[in-house]
Amino acid sequence: MRTPADRILLTLKTHPPGETLALAGALGISRQAALQHLERLVADGLVTHTDERRGVGRPRRIWSLTA
Repeated sequence: MRTPADRILLTLKTHPPGETLALAGALGISRQAALQHLERLVADGLVTHTDERRGVGRPRRIWSLTA
C-alpha cells in the first residue's frame, strides 16, 4: 500500500502541476493533511511550488516535482 506522500508524487508525475485542494481531493485527504505531506516533500527536495495570483485573495500554491 502506498503512503499519501507516495500518492502525491505519483499524482504530480502523471498530472502536473497540482493545487493543494485538488491534490487533497484526488487522494481523499484533508487540505491540511495534503499540505503537511507536501511540506515534507519540499524539505526532502522532491517537490517545489510557485504562487499564482488569480484575482482577489491569497495566491494559489501550485505544486510540481523537482528535476
